Amino acid sequence: MWLNRQTKTVEKSALLIGIFTLLSSLLGVLRNSLLASYLGAGRDIDIYYASFRIPDFIFNIFIMGAITAGFIPLLSKYIHTQKDEVNDFVNSIVNIILITSMIFGLVLAIFAGPVIGFLFKGLDIESKMMIANLTRVMMLQPIILGFSAILGNILLVYDFVLSFALAPLLYNLGIILGIVIFYPKCGMMGLAYGVVLGAILNLVVKFIPMKLIDIKLGKVSFIKMKKYFKEFSYLILPRTLSVINIQMFLFVISYFVSFLSAGKLGIFNLANSFQELPQTIFAVSIATAAFPVLSKMYHQNNIEGVKRLYIKSLQQINFTMLLISTGLLILRYPIVKLLLEYGNFSIQSTQAVANVLYIMTFGIIFSSLLLLNLDTLFAWEDTKTPLIASFVAYGIGSIMIAGLYKQFDLPGIVFSMIVANAIYCLIMMYQIIKKLQINIWPIIFRFIQNLSIAILSGIMGLLISQVLTRVVLANWLLSTLINILIPTLIITLTYWLLAKWLKFEEANVFLNVILKKFKR
Repeated sequence: MWLNRQTKTVEKSALLIGIFTLLSSLLGVLRNSLLASYLGAGRDIDIYYASFRIPDFIFNIFIMGAITAGFIPLLSKYIHTQKDEVNDFVNSIVNIILITSMIFGLVLAIFAGPVIGFLFKGLDIESKMMIANLTRVMMLQPIILGFSAILGNILLVYDFVLSFALAPLLYNLGIILGIVIFYPKCGMMGLAYGVVLGAILNLVVKFIPMKLIDIKLGKVSFIKMKKYFKEFSYLILPRTLSVINIQMFLFVISYFVSFLSAGKLGIFNLANSFQELPQTIFAVSIATAAFPVLSKMYHQNNIEGVKRLYIKSLQQINFTMLLISTGLLILRYPIVKLLLEYGNFSIQSTQAVANVLYIMTFGIIFSSLLLLNLDTLFAWEDTKTPLIASFVAYGIGSIMIAGLYKQFDLPGIVFSMIVANAIYCLIMMYQIIKKLQINIWPIIFRFIQNLSIAILSGIMGLLISQVLTRVVLANWLLSTLINILIPTLIITLTYWLLAKWLKFEEANVFLNVILKKFKR
């Protein structure tokens, strides 16, 4: 079966993850378009996004934080040095994470009312009650996705990439079904049912290739759980604290946005989803594919290999994200208009999202490198650097938000977020460069080259875009598509030709992989 095929190289894994992430992200765009159309930019969309805050907190703290920091590095270690303990280790961690997340999920579901009242102080009582009710249902999501994430990372280590890559697509499909089918029948609660359905679909697809792996899921003794938890907790505690800093920063953003006018939380999240979309497709795919390899290289004491792969991945992300940042900067309004301006979503709301996206675009390069920097540090089991970096960065960001939100409204909050991400990224990068003894000047020179061709490409795209805006067509959809596709083609072609002229390896690497796939 096609889900049972293994993928052996970083490039092919990144390509496969990227393709399915693209499909999942397209469903994510459809999901956001449907949300905007059904709910508009009012209080209901604020309620929907606010309802995710606590479930996402649980998921990121106890699941993604723990798995990213401890599970994959230790699993790689046991596979290469103590194969007889792999099964016991996996089952111990599965039980520990699930039990912990269930306990915290139950406690927060019980006390959702007062917790929501504190976190979203600026909202009215009725909105807080609805958020609490949705949160209680959505608390099933982190538990289900937690188990799914563990299975997914096992599959990733064993090179079963396809099932791992397909799961997010099914998650978005479940949410879309919730919007289209459950919302008209059950109101806002239907949206929560869709989220839970998506989590279930995300989990089910992981079981298919698991039968080809020697690891068998089941019960494990308390003594063994205690043994592995000691080693596991040593790695995850600083990472968990780092994730807490990030999640607390998101709570800070939501808290201050709740004091702004209705719809601002929705506008922030919609704009954020636009700038996160290309990061997920490209930057996250590259970092996710590189992480198991970085971890294996570290345990094989191949420091030069870690150094080469980090620089290669860094340059691939820079190359891709500078191009995308340029496109978003020039074409933000027609893109937002095409994807959101339907149903209850007004022209004014479209403009508001585009304005916020404009500011966010300047911070994409920093947020795109965060996961690669985190994974590189985690690969050699350094969890202290991200902890210190996150504490400094998001502490400064929180202070800035508190000082800027009244005077500058949502743009002040977004600017503070960009500064925080930049500080976080640069502190981690400095430590990586220091540990790997990387010569920074070639990287800086390459970045300046990338930035230069991005600016030149953006100028070409802007000139073409200004010409096209004078062309008025009767069909607004066709007009909008033309105003997006032609400048995008010009920007991309200019960027690509300049990159080829400068002999950038990144201009060909994934294209060659795609051509080889087609030849086969």
